[in-house]
Amino acid sequence: MVHIRIDGGISFSGIAPTIIIPVNPVTNTTYTISSLSDDNCTALPVNLSGSATITVNPLPTAFTITPSSVTICEGAIQALTAVGGAPVNGSKTAASGNINVNIPDKSLFGATGVLTRTLNISGIPVNAVITSIVVTYRISHTATGDLNINLKAPNGNILNLVNQRGGTGDDFNTTTISSLSSTPITTGSNPYNNTYAADAKNAIGSPANQSNVTNFAGLYGGQMVHTPYC
Repeated sequence: MVHIRIDGGISFSGIAPTIIIPVNPVTNTTYTISSLSDDNCTALPVNLSGSATITVNPLPTAFTITPSSVTICEGAIQALTAVGGAPVNGSKTAASGNINVNIPDKSLFGATGVLTRTLNISGIPVNAVITSIVVTYRISHTATGDLNINLKAPNGNILNLVNQRGGTGDDFNTTTISSLSSTPITTGSNPYNNTYAADAKNAIGSPANQSNVTNFAGLYGGQMVHTPYC
């Protein structure tokens, strides 16, 4: 028989090699072995190891539905209002990693000067309310004023993030465009290593990638609520 005590005064006995210790935390808790023995010996502190962290998510608060009771005639419609329920906050991040490609020049001889990359983001619940979108990027270029940078949503809506900023200056270095920022990118300079609002110019870019909305919410049909795309 093996006897285990973990932080918090929880003790349990069982038969090795698998011992299940039931716990019931009400907040985020890390449990660490504080003593270990069997019917013959006690482990030395230097030999103790093992810990587990349990994250406790709060239960949703109850909804209140009004009216709680109503009488209607057959065929009539009664609206019910539900109020309450705590939102579950979270975030989703996707990173492209380093992309080592040349940005093509546009020419009169057919070159479009367009470079596109797709970044997949999954795990956002249907009808989740999106409170912010943040795009951070690095681009090495000797004349950032030549560049238009757009963000395209799965529904085809396109937001212009940066519209030819920096003239003949070099590089965007960890530049962040955020829906929460009110700082115009015109207040910055190369290499633009700060957080700015989107330029949000309409009709910017090549025909297939031309901006057609003027704010981040426009990427989701006018409201920042996630809708699944097929």
